[in-house]
Amino acid sequence: MVLAPPATDKIHPAFSNLFVQAEIIEQRRAILCTRRPRSESEKNPWMFHLMAVYGAKIEQISYETDRMQFIGRGNTVSNPQAMGSPADLFGTLSGSQGSVLDPIVAIRSRITLDPEQSVTIDMVFGIGETRDTALTLVEKYQDQRIADRVFDLAWTQSQVLLRQINATEANAQFYCHIASSVIYGNASLRADSSVITENHRGNPVYGATLYPAIYQLYC
Repeated sequence: MVLAPPATDKIHPAFSNLFVQAEIIEQRRAILCTRRPRSESEKNPWMFHLMAVYGAKIEQISYETDRMQFIGRGNTVSNPQAMGSPADLFGTLSGSQGSVLDPIVAIRSRITLDPEQSVTIDMVFGIGETRDTALTLVEKYQDQRIADRVFDLAWTQSQVLLRQINATEANAQFYCHIASSVIYGNASLRADSSVITENHRGNPVYGATLYPAIYQLYC
């Protein structure tokens, strides 16, 4: 969890993380996060994460907001401690909350499915200006019908937007791919380091021409 401008997090991520705090709302099976204000005038948004299960009974649910607890000592993100061994099917997350060194949001729900049984799981992330707004959204998206309607409305809106800019779905995905690679950088598209070290010139053309063009295309 960051809840801060990308530049702020990039400059000093460890320091930025110290101001994030998390709150577990067990009765609504959700986690709330915000940043402690550093001044009286600073107003920070509230983020929420919830997991809703439809079509099966949740036998056990647990939460984690500490990345160190989730990964574990000596483990990696590809093999975190939280996943446990195949024999540890009944493990639970630590339930830590409040201020942690490296905040995350993770919810584990354990369910049992009969043969041929199907289940729907909604993982919802959202943000609001205040805690009450975030809680209202948490309550709203407990309803499966409302959650399903979001996808219907999003599809309709995307089709209208594509028609307005006279683009296909393939065009839109291509635009997003280009924009993300320009804004955030894509290491896989960089030249070999030996080639980069031979470059002793600047790139004013990219700064003056390419960025505005991509921005306009992306919008």
